[in-house]
Amino acid sequence: MGLFGTSASLLTDVGLFLVQLSAFLAFIGHRFIKKMRHPSWHHFTMISSYAMLWGFLTLYVSNYLLNDVSYFGGPSEIALLYYPFLLLHIIGAATMGLLTTYFIISGIKRTKYPETGWNKFNFEPTYQNRHKTLGKLVFWLWYATAVSGLIVYIMLYVIFEPKKTIILS
Repeated sequence: MGLFGTSASLLTDVGLFLVQLSAFLAFIGHRFIKKMRHPSWHHFTMISSYAMLWGFLTLYVSNYLLNDVSYFGGPSEIALLYYPFLLLHIIGAATMGLLTTYFIISGIKRTKYPETGWNKFNFEPTYQNRHKTLGKLVFWLWYATAVSGLIVYIMLYVIFEPKKTIILS
């Protein structure tokens, strides 16, 4: 029994919380840079949200190694909508995961912390423009993935009872 009274495992529910928290932190980080012009807080919140994503991924993989695999248990008419939606969610999540990894690694690598503190970042203009342009895509993809993940969870565990299958080694 999960945290929310569903048949989901504890790992699934904690993972859901972590991925939603990561989207919230990404939103806060976006606001820090776009509206408030605080690059140091943007940096901190985006790294924190990325860490939440890795926490989710760790729990997601652990859940499937330790527990039964859950399959959609709703009627076949709804499954015709569920599985394409799930596929789009997976593709979006994988794309977003790769792009966020690129941003974290390249952003940290290019950051030159000045002697006076975290208030100024020295990025090359070409990287800064690319980061800004691709960052908008990743920003919206992050939310689409978080919302679609929540919808998948609700369809799999709340609205319909999942089917469980044991994977034999």
